[in-house]
Amino acid sequence: MKTIKKTTSILLTFAVIISVMIITPITAAASLNPERMTFEEYIVASLESFTERIEIGYYIRNNSEWLNRGQAEGGHELANWLISGLIPYIIDNNPQLFNVRTAFSANWVFPDFSTFTISPEYIMTPAQYAADLKTFNVAAMQVLNLVRDARNDFEKALILHNYVVLNTTYDNDLLSFYEINGFQARPPRPLSHTAYGSLINKLAVCDGYAKAYMHLLKLAGIESRIASGNVDGGISHAWIIIYLDGSWYHIDPTWNDPDPTGNSHGSIIYDYYLVNGNEIGKTHFNWEWATADGRTTNSTTFSNAFFRSAKSAVVILDDYFYWLEYDYGDKIERGVDNNLIKSYNMSTGRTETVHSFEAIWYAGGTENNNPYTAWPVSRSGLAAYNGLLYFSTAKEILSFDPVTGAVETVHVPANLGGTGNRFIFGMTMHEEKITYSVKTEPNASDNLFTVSVALADSPQSNTFTTADALVVLRYGAGLNTLTVEQRLRYDLNGDGAVTTADALIILRIVAGVLN
Repeated sequence: MKTIKKTTSILLTFAVIISVMIITPITAAASLNPERMTFEEYIVASLESFTERIEIGYYIRNNSEWLNRGQAEGGHELANWLISGLIPYIIDNNPQLFNVRTAFSANWVFPDFSTFTISPEYIMTPAQYAADLKTFNVAAMQVLNLVRDARNDFEKALILHNYVVLNTTYDNDLLSFYEINGFQARPPRPLSHTAYGSLINKLAVCDGYAKAYMHLLKLAGIESRIASGNVDGGISHAWIIIYLDGSWYHIDPTWNDPDPTGNSHGSIIYDYYLVNGNEIGKTHFNWEWATADGRTTNSTTFSNAFFRSAKSAVVILDDYFYWLEYDYGDKIERGVDNNLIKSYNMSTGRTETVHSFEAIWYAGGTENNNPYTAWPVSRSGLAAYNGLLYFSTAKEILSFDPVTGAVETVHVPANLGGTGNRFIFGMTMHEEKITYSVKTEPNASDNLFTVSVALADSPQSNTFTTADALVVLRYGAGLNTLTVEQRLRYDLNGDGAVTTADALIILRIVAGVLN
C-alpha cells in the first residue's frame, strides 16, 4: 500500500509538470526573431506557421555577400537566387514541409533592403497540415521500427532504401501532365513531390522518393542531402547524397525501382545505390548539392559491392546478407535450378550460394507444350523474418532456414499455371504478412493478394519506471536526446513523436493504472 501511495504521488507531481508544459503556447509566427535564428531555422519555422509574408530583410542587410548580390539588377538577381535556389533547397531538405509549394513571389525596397518580403503558396490549410503531419509522423516512426535491430548505419540505410523503393509507385500521370503542360506548370497532385506522397499516398515522383528516404535517414541518425540535376536529355531529376562511414555517396531510389509504374511488385535493383560521382555521372548530369565546404563523392568503397548483382531485395539475417540471382544461360531449361539464393558475410567477405531452385515464368500459355517459351527474367521475391528467408517461385511461396537448410511450402495460390498461364510475379513481406502479385505476364497490372505467416513475433519488454518518464520529460524540454530505439520504445500513444503525453502514460503504467 505504501508503494502504491508513493507512486501515485509521483504520478500527480509529474502530471502537474506535464499540464504546465502542454498549455505553454507554441511560438507564434509574429514572434519569430531573426536575430536569434539562422536563416534556415527562420524559414522553416515561418513555413510551419503558415506565415503569409515572410520578412527576410534582416538577413540581407547583415550579410555582405547577399547585399552585394542584391545591388545587381535592382535586386532581381538576389530575389531569383533566393526564391528559385536557396529557399527551395531548404524546403527540399526539410521533408516535413509538405504544406507548401517551392514557388514564391517577392517584394523588396531597393537599394537599402529595409524590407524584403517573400510570399509562399500553401497547398493546404493549417488544420489539414496538423492532421496530415500527425499521420506522416506515425508512418515514419512505424517504418523506423524496421531498423530496430540494425547494427550499423550501413544496415539502416539499406533497410530504409528497400522500404521506400518497394512501397512507392511512380506517379506516371503527373509526369504525363508535365510533358503536356511543361515542368513549370502547377501540378494537380503536388503531394507527389513530397515525402508525404511516398510514405502515405504511396505515390510520388523522383523528389518524393528522395525526400521520403532522406527523412527516414534523418530519423535514423544518418546525414543526407537532396541532389538535383538532369537525366535523359535534360529532364529534371532528384536523388540523394548520403554520408556513410566517412564518405559521401549517391543513391537514386527512383532509378533503383526498375519498373516504377507499379506493375512489378517487389522489384528492386542496386545499380544506383552507394555509387560515386563518376559512376552516377554516366547517366545523371549537371547535378548540384551543398559543395561549398569541399565535400566530394569520389569513394570507390562500394563500386564492386556484393549487392550490385542482386535481382531482389537484399535482406539481413544475423551476420549475413541474402539476395536472389538467376542464371538462365542461353535458354531457360526445365529441370534446372536456375534461381539462386546468395549470401554475403560482411566480416569474412565471403559470398556463396546457399540454396537453388527452379522457377520458370511461361509465356503465351505454353507451360504444357513442347517446345515452350518463357519470359527471360526471374520475378521471385525475397524477404527475411524471424530467422527464416521467404521466397516465391512462379507457383508457390516457400521458406528456407539458412542454418539447417530446411525448405517448407508456406502458401500455394489456387489456379496458377495451366491454360490460364497465371503465375506469381514478385512478393514483398512486412513482418508476418506476405503480399504477392498474380498475373499472366510481367508488364500486366499487378493483382495483389496477402497471406499471413503463422509465426509469433519476438516479445517486447513493457517494463517502465519513473526514470523513463523523467527521460521523456527532459527530452520534451530539450535537455537530452533519444536514440532510435528510445524513440520507438517511448512513443506509447503511437502519434509518431515522443512527448509529455507519453510520459504521463509511463507514469500511469508505473502506478498500475494502465496495463
